[in-house]
Amino acid sequence: AYVLYEAPLFISLMIAKSVYPIFVQSFQDNKIKFFELYATLSSYMTLLSYLIVLFIVVFHEILIQITFGDSFEESSKILMLLSFGMIPMFNACLRSSYITISGNQKIILYTTVFSAVINVLLNIILINEYAVQGAVYATVITQILSLFILNIIFAETRNLFYIQVKSLIFMGIWRKR
Repeated sequence: AYVLYEAPLFISLMIAKSVYPIFVQSFQDNKIKFFELYATLSSYMTLLSYLIVLFIVVFHEILIQITFGDSFEESSKILMLLSFGMIPMFNACLRSSYITISGNQKIILYTTVFSAVINVLLNIILINEYAVQGAVYATVITQILSLFILNIIFAETRNLFYIQVKSLIFMGIWRKR
């Protein structure tokens, strides 16, 4: 299930790498325009994640059956649950670009350490109660906390938090121009 889950994440990585030079230039030229671009792209990435999650929710059983066969039928529910982790992943796919451009790489370090600790703790708690699904819950919760919620803690990323919240309802697309 995890192999199928990772495949769409490649899309977000490609997009983030593709827009990085544009982000650097925009950040240097006009920070207001940079954040407008960031908001627009975050909204589109979030929309894309919703579409991918919807596709997986509808076709998770077929995807597992075609890819791995009938003996992996139970993995289809795992794939469906994991797919919800794509929303924070796509929503925050541009986050590390901004953090790097703005010279705040230490935040990536702090977030990574926090994520590792939280994920281990959640796995210890949730796997005992929910088995494999507990590991999925731990993964999705960790992604939400590390890629979304933690942005409000750091002053340097607080603006990203607000952009990400607005992106959940596509405000970067629908805002007045």
